[in-house]
Amino acid sequence: FETASSITQTANVATAVNINDHTAGALVFDGDVTATTGLGMQFNNADGSYDFDGTNSLTGGTAGIDILGGSNGAFVFAATTNIGGRTAAAFVVSGDNTATPSVTYTGTIANSSNDAIRIENTGNGGTITFDSLAADAIADSGTGTGIFLNGAGSTINFTADMELTGTEGIDIDGGDGTYTFSDTDINATGVSFDVSGGTSSVSFLTNSTINQATNNAALNVLNHGTGTLDFNGDVTTTLGPGVVFNNADGNYSLDGTTTLAGGGSIDILT
Repeated sequence: FETASSITQTANVATAVNINDHTAGALVFDGDVTATTGLGMQFNNADGSYDFDGTNSLTGGTAGIDILGGSNGAFVFAATTNIGGRTAAAFVVSGDNTATPSVTYTGTIANSSNDAIRIENTGNGGTITFDSLAADAIADSGTGTGIFLNGAGSTINFTADMELTGTEGIDIDGGDGTYTFSDTDINATGVSFDVSGGTSSVSFLTNSTINQATNNAALNVLNHGTGTLDFNGDVTTTLGPGVVFNNADGNYSLDGTTTLAGGGSIDILT
């Protein structure tokens, strides 16, 4: 799909790009893709390689990116990709518990409703990376969760600058993957960082911060089996319970500056 080509989608229920049951081969989109409504880009059981190198603007209705089902392909979205204004989760990878897609998203997301990024039910293997160099590349102010990982077995790297100021910052529910947050600032109105179940290994690196100013936990770990949580970023609370571990059986380190005021504390419960 050459540079001089373009797709513009304004129909309410239509999809700009739909790839279904594609078992092999390569699709290279150098042209622009624009969707102001509809479903944006959808991939279902897509096992080829897909490169979107043009200007991809998905900015309304339910237009976003969904990689679904048993998709085991390689997906690349250039820095000229933008998702904004989607009423559903902006970027979704939803597998069948065996799918191991390889995803590189170098674009930006501005989310004001639902989840900014949702990754669920992926198998062990495959790497998913969000690596934009833009300032505030992943900006969430929505009513859902900034980053929602549910049963994710992938290696997931968030190296982009992320500003999460919505209802909940990061929610990791089950899963046994490895997740890295390199430059993530959380100022959520609900729980900032929540880990429930699973055996995941999480790194929250030096350039990342949590600032909790509501009556919710900055870090809440519940029923977490083996696995590690390594927090090198700073954690600050001015209200709320602080840091809570409940039936947490992994290895946990808070190596950054941890300041718990306003009644905050560290509670380790059984």
